[in-house]
Parts: sequence; C-alpha cells; structure tokens
Amino acid sequence: MNRIIEIPLRVLDRGRRAAVWPLDRPPVKPRQVIVDVTDRCYFRCNTCDKWRVKETPPELAAAQWQSALAALYDWLGPFHLSISGGEPLLRPDVFDLISQVATYGGSSNLMTNGWQVDAEMAQRLVRAGLSNLTLSLNGHRPETHDRTRGMPGSHARIMAAVAHFNEARRRAPHRPTLSLNVIVAGYNAAELPDLVRWARDAGIDAVGLQPLADVTSYQPYATLGPDEQFRSVPIPVTHELYDNGHGGAVEQALDELIALKQEGFPILNPVSQLQLMHFYFRNDPRLAERRCYVGLNNFLIDPYGAVRLCYTMQPVGDILRQAPRAIWEGERAQAVRRQIRSCEAGCRLLNCNY
Repeated sequence: MNRIIEIPLRVLDRGRRAAVWPLDRPPVKPRQVIVDVTDRCYFRCNTCDKWRVKETPPELAAAQWQSALAALYDWLGPFHLSISGGEPLLRPDVFDLISQVATYGGSSNLMTNGWQVDAEMAQRLVRAGLSNLTLSLNGHRPETHDRTRGMPGSHARIMAAVAHFNEARRRAPHRPTLSLNVIVAGYNAAELPDLVRWARDAGIDAVGLQPLADVTSYQPYATLGPDEQFRSVPIPVTHELYDNGHGGAVEQALDELIALKQEGFPILNPVSQLQLMHFYFRNDPRLAERRCYVGLNNFLIDPYGAVRLCYTMQPVGDILRQAPRAIWEGERAQAVRRQIRSCEAGCRLLNCNY
C-alpha cells in the first residue's frame, strides 16, 4: 500500500512547493538535511577545488553534530540525512550520525570516493543502519576515472567497494541500497551508456548523472567569510573539460541515456532532467527559466556549523547558536530565497535541485 500512494504523495508535495515558491517564508519544512562533515580530502579531483586548501578551522566535534541532529529531529521528526564532504569517511564519527538518524526512524545517505570502503568498512556502514551508499565514479574505463580523480588505482578501489558493499548488505535485515554519482562531461560522455549497463549487471540500484559544473563552485567553506559566497557561474556554461571538441559526444550520450532510462535501466534522473542537459551543454538561456527549489528543500550544515539553503550562497544561520526552525524562518533565509528566485546560474540543473 505504501508504494501505491508514494508517487501521488510526491506529486502533491511538488505541487505544494511550487505554490509557495514565491514566498520568502514558505509554510514548508526542508525535505532533506545535508551535512558536509569535512572539507578535507586526499584526492586531487580536477572537478573540485576543496583539496587545494591545506589548513582548515576546527570542524564541529562529534557531540556538536549529535546535538544538531537532535535539534533537527525535535523540529522535523524523522528526516533524511545526506552525509558528504570533502571525504566524509575521514570522520570516524559518521557511523554515530548514521545510527542516530536510524534511531529516529529516518534514512541516511553517505557519498564517498570509495577508497576506504573495504570489507570491514562496508560492514560497519551497514551495521550503523545506513540506508544508501553513494560512490563517486567518473568513468567506465579505469584511465578515465583515475585521471579525473588524481589518484592512480581509484577505479579499482571503486570496483572493490561495490563488491564489498554488495556482500555486506546481502545479509542485512534493512537491505541498504547502493548508488553511483557520475559526472557528465565531454571527457567521459562516450563511456556513460556502457557504465550504466555495467551498473545494472553489478547490482547497482541507481546511477545519478550530474552535469559538469564549474570547478570554482566547489570551494572549501573554510575559505569564505560569514557574508561571502562562492562564485555562481551564470549561463552560458563553459568548461575546458566539456569543450575541446566533445560537444557531439555529449549530445549522443544524452540521447542514449534517455533511451536506457526509458528501457528501465537504473538511472536515477528523470527524463525531463536528462533532456534539459541538452540545454545546459548547448548554453541555452531557456534553462534559466527553470525554477530552483533549493531554498525550500535543503537544510545544509557545513563543517563549521554554518547553515545554508544553497551551498553557493552565504550562510543563513549558525546551528550551534540558533534553533533550526529559527534559522529556516529567519530574515537571512528569507533574503537568500529572494536571491535564489532571481539567480540565473546554470547550476539549477544539478541534482541538489532534484
């Protein structure tokens, strides 16, 4: 019965959020809580700048994270928690956060580069109560993935992580799912249909396709002052990893991916989003007409306790000093929602808006 009513309820929720989108103080709660538990990472990805900063301020301690999640539960009830970074498995207390949310009756996702997911790590994640593990994979061929990650052997570690997590979850009573996050760009476009076919055969539950964003959008939060924001790249979108004559490959790959989605392959993105990726990579200004809902959907806490609605915009509060509801309904949140409604950045197509 739950599955029968699931889609209508989602449609109703989307309709409600569309109705309140023009409001600075909408009568809705966030759909997910995102915690970036660290800026630190030992990979050298050419799609991210976080690794370039060597020193960061003190991150929230384990007890502070636990207190923040308890306050969110008091406000939201059971909620969905997305854990990311940096590389979140550099924080040994992520298992406690996963268990805490499971105790609340909520769900959790952890996104990782996969390097540390050996058999023991996979079992620990499952025992903690993780709902979904997301592995970042940027190519079907080892040389493609390793080149973009700046870490030789990282593709092989992802393949091993898939096998370890599949084995660990096989006996788990709550049956966690396994997904991939894959960047769509010129350098890997031709490989993506085969990657999706492999994923289904490998027991992957979902493949999330993420169109390439400007590398400067992924800065360490530690480099920003309290009123600064990341550089939000407007349309048209250009990037050396997409350009250099790869446009035709991207267009063809998107058409193949749409066909695979319609055939039932485990692509997480809706067809409408895949179709809009054509606009994105063609620098079509019509993409700016699409509404961005991050101001209604997301409650993001950075490694130092600042809260954001959009990770590219300035903080709207401090989780250590303010109640979550006060942050969500406060004047700074209202101001950022106005910024979001007038924003023309191409990042509105990214998965944080879906």
